[in-house]
Amino acid sequence: APTRKQLRARPVPGRPDWETYRNTRRMIAELKALAARLLPQASGQ
Repeated sequence: APTRKQLRARPVPGRPDWETYRNTRRMIAELKALAARLLPQASGQ
C-alpha cells in the first residue's frame, strides 16, 4: 500500500491539483503586487 506521503505527492485522477492551484494563485498575487508597486498608475490609484 502507498504511504501517506506518496498519496499526497500523486495527483488524484479527476480532481484538480490543489498544490499547483494554490502555488499558481500565490504567484499571480505576487506578480500583481509587484506590478502595483512598480506601476502605481496601473493599479487604479
